Amino acid sequence: MEGLKKILTQNSLPAPTSKFQPDFFQKSVEENLYFEFFLSTGRVLITPDFEMLPVGPLELMEEDEFHDILQSSREKLTLLKDYVIYQLSIYSALLETNSYYVCLNQYLVICRLVLLEQDDFDFEIKLYTISKEELPHNYKDKIYLGRDFISLSKMNREQLGLKYICSSIESQLQKLILRCKAFLPKKEQNEIQKEYFEEFSELLEYLQKEEQEIYKIFPNGSKPEKFPITKILDINRRFRELKHIIIDMIETARELETSLFDKNQPKAVRYATKFYKDLENYKNYIMHKVNGRISDFVNQIHI
Repeated sequence: MEGLKKILTQNSLPAPTSKFQPDFFQKSVEENLYFEFFLSTGRVLITPDFEMLPVGPLELMEEDEFHDILQSSREKLTLLKDYVIYQLSIYSALLETNSYYVCLNQYLVICRLVLLEQDDFDFEIKLYTISKEELPHNYKDKIYLGRDFISLSKMNREQLGLKYICSSIESQLQKLILRCKAFLPKKEQNEIQKEYFEEFSELLEYLQKEEQEIYKIFPNGSKPEKFPITKILDINRRFRELKHIIIDMIETARELETSLFDKNQPKAVRYATKFYKDLENYKNYIMHKVNGRISDFVNQIHI
């Protein structure tokens, strides 16, 4: 509940610019958006109508407290919905990449918010979709769409969200390695380490080098629209190189997923699939929201 309390104690939430015009798909997702928060003994969903929907048993006192908080916080939670949809529409490719599955489930999306330890105002959000009829009893059957990161202290993302992308890839790779160690026999661990994780480590090193090169020409707090065109094009080139490294990671992740499936290791497969999806989302974000937008800006293309 710490994350929810942190959100509600904010004096104000960042508001999307008045120029932001969500389309039918984005509006439909917002109208069917569920929030999810962890409590000490379980987790709970907040329905689009701001009702409480527990997923599993909860302590009575904590459930009552959550219910009371919910009743007094509808206005702020409505603003949070607006802000999340804005961030996902502008700074993420999650919704567009997964629009087929979201539409199949009548636009229902679960947004899990987890407060990040390193920053009081930053949250990791994980998105899932599931049919409304499956909630809450078949909650475990939800489909993972991907993860993103939002800040409640500022609306724009420094360096187009580069820090979030690279740190997320590194941390999720480490989690995948730990999960494989936990689930696989020693012999298969060694095989996976040699065949896949050594390659991931090498690619991660390339990724981090490219990240540092972007920081050199695109420092924190700078305004790229003020840069000369040659510098903007160089930033675009660097992000494209970053995307190519991510594509190599995607190919390795896909091979790892297949290998784990063939070894009949469903628990490990699950985490490999999540990592693969995260990489796909980052690739699509760079391709459409970074490379595409920079190219349009430089060439003064407006629809």
